[in-house]
Amino acid sequence: MLSNGNKYLAHVLVKGLKSEFQPVEKFLQDIYVNTKRLLVFVEVEESTIPILLNTLKPALLSKSEEVSMWSCRILTKLIFDMANLELLAPAYDWFTSQMGGLYSAVMCLRRHSTLKDTIVGFMLQVSRYNLNDLLMV
Repeated sequence: MLSNGNKYLAHVLVKGLKSEFQPVEKFLQDIYVNTKRLLVFVEVEESTIPILLNTLKPALLSKSEEVSMWSCRILTKLIFDMANLELLAPAYDWFTSQMGGLYSAVMCLRRHSTLKDTIVGFMLQVSRYNLNDLLMV
């Protein structure tokens, strides 16, 4: 699922498996439970942060509100833990990059307006020390 630039995984996250989203939700719930294991890779090699976040980013754009919500929860939890490990700077760079996390969060808000509290929480978490910069620029 990670070959070809994550295209198949991105397709599954956005459109589901044969338009079914329950397996995707279960997959994301398993990731949420195991975020500590993902952070082990990030601690060893800081350059994997954008790769990890880009792999999960398409779920924000999902047609399913539940999938988008789980994606936001995962990203928020990962970024909170990265901040505790003093690895927030690469995550913030990913967030503010062109077509990065901020763009996906705004697109998620357009598609699923009921997730505004969850999305804003994610945005606040990733821009924790750069909120003024984010809002001014």
